[in-house]
Amino acid sequence: MSSGDAEELFARLAVELHDAATAGVDETARTLVEFVQQTLSCRHVCLSLSERGRLDVVAASDGWVEQLDRAQLEHGEGPLPTAFAYDTLVWVREAQSDPRWPAWSDAVTDSGAQTVLQMPLRTSDKTVGVLGLYGTDANAFSEDDRETAQVLAHYVAEVAVSTARRTKNLAVAMDARKLVGQALAVLMRRYDIDDARAFKLVRRRAQAADDKLRDVVQWLVDSSLHAAPGES
Repeated sequence: MSSGDAEELFARLAVELHDAATAGVDETARTLVEFVQQTLSCRHVCLSLSERGRLDVVAASDGWVEQLDRAQLEHGEGPLPTAFAYDTLVWVREAQSDPRWPAWSDAVTDSGAQTVLQMPLRTSDKTVGVLGLYGTDANAFSEDDRETAQVLAHYVAEVAVSTARRTKNLAVAMDARKLVGQALAVLMRRYDIDDARAFKLVRRRAQAADDKLRDVVQWLVDSSLHAAPGES
């Protein structure tokens, strides 16, 4: 793939992800899977991501391929767990004659799949998941398909990590906002003051004690929960 082709590919993907940018990991994962389908003309695509070292399927083009990948994760055998564990691309050109995972080969051949391409999703410091492509014919993918898929896999990894981090930060921010609201309510009720005055009291307490604002807020909420009836 030329640098021009790669730039065009990323530009198209950026457009596809625009509407999913404010969504969570699941919506972004579905968008990525659909984009890979369109780009490689591959009907069967599955995306698995790691959470604390454990892989799980987060998006799939269809139930058939999702079932194939979940079965591998359940039994710990096949190209998917191998690609993740050894951080290496695994290319099965003809499942029926592949000797590496006999039980998996029999099961996947019976299901109708023949060609499998599993690519680890790497960021600069770790492997975060695996992108899987399935074909129903032997040797369904070309060298160009593999090269393009690897380029996509790298970008998918970066997007997946960025989205997960953004979603986590948003959840933390929402929790903090909720906690502040509870603390202000405690002070407003206790001293019969408005929210602006309550916030000034919280900030002053934090500055005087050289504590973080969140710690003071948490202390106020906790003290209210443990107060005797009528004391809060």
